[in-house]
Amino acid sequence: LFPGRNRKVAKQQIGRGTRPHPDKKNLLVFDYVDDVGVLKSQYGTRLTELYLPGKYNFIEEYGGRES
Repeated sequence: LFPGRNRKVAKQQIGRGTRPHPDKKNLLVFDYVDDVGVLKSQYGTRLTELYLPGKYNFIEEYGGRES
């Protein structure tokens, strides 16, 4: 997904991948998150307003830099 806070835009982007096709079995979406304040906040919005209520199966993994 492209970074952003707008739930409707993110849902539309995911929806394009969920359209049926005989050769498609699964959709895998990568949502990269940065520790920059605004980007991290936008992810939090997508998480609470799109991913969790939408009952998407997801893995939240943090591979940040060591301080």
